[in-house]
Amino acid sequence: MGPAARSNKNDVAQVVTEAVLVSGVSPYAGTTIDVTLTASRVVGAPVYLSGEKASASDRLSFIVRQSSTGSYTLTWNAVFQAAGVAQTASATAVDTVGFEYDGAKWVADEQLEGVVA
Repeated sequence: MGPAARSNKNDVAQVVTEAVLVSGVSPYAGTTIDVTLTASRVVGAPVYLSGEKASASDRLSFIVRQSSTGSYTLTWNAVFQAAGVAQTASATAVDTVGFEYDGAKWVADEQLEGVVA
């Protein structure tokens, strides 16, 4: 029998550090990930409990805030299909991007760019 699938049941926001963003967020801690960038970063693959994995139609949403300095970018891990997803470089800008798991990759399906806080 293969790894058990587990649905994202914790549909709340988690505010994460950049270190957590890079090492991989846990969807079980919350499916909305809120992070403030203070440097350009690579978004790590989501981290699951041993023997568990994402299920088709699971969702993750990222709220990406630029610090007061701005101009930072994200590079997405290969598990994210994020073609065309870019961050607004303006200081204090807030971008959101949503992903849905298709059984193999997290596919970007919604994006709101450049709301300046």
